[in-house]
Amino acid sequence: IYVDIRKYYDEGTKPTTKGISLRPELFGRLVEAPLGEAIVEAQSLVQGKIQALSPRFTHLASIVRESSSPDSKTEDISVSFNLDNSHVVKVSLFKKMLLIDVRTYIRGTPTKKGISISSEVFDKLCAWTEWKDAVTKLQKRG
Repeated sequence: IYVDIRKYYDEGTKPTTKGISLRPELFGRLVEAPLGEAIVEAQSLVQGKIQALSPRFTHLASIVRESSSPDSKTEDISVSFNLDNSHVVKVSLFKKMLLIDVRTYIRGTPTKKGISISSEVFDKLCAWTEWKDAVTKLQKRG
């Protein structure tokens, strides 16, 4: 049983290859406290609205600061969280768009298996409380 986060086309009727399937416990870790709250706070850090993550989240995160360009005084910040040994969530700006990237990694290298979603979509995932009921129903069938 997996929770599938996927982009669709043709008015939502056909799936694309852009997506990721997570075991229910990993999906729960992604959207529920404390990691879900840390991801929301990381969005504020990446956007420059706050200077640092709260002390209660710093142990969960890996923060990278890079210069935007050699002449620029601004820096790009990305914040990463490990879901487990092979799944990483990264909050970053891409072309001035805030994205949450959920991706599979093999030996520290990102694979094509993953999806980048907007903060609005992430908020909807966090608000979706019925996923646990759906998993329970599927487990009873199996």
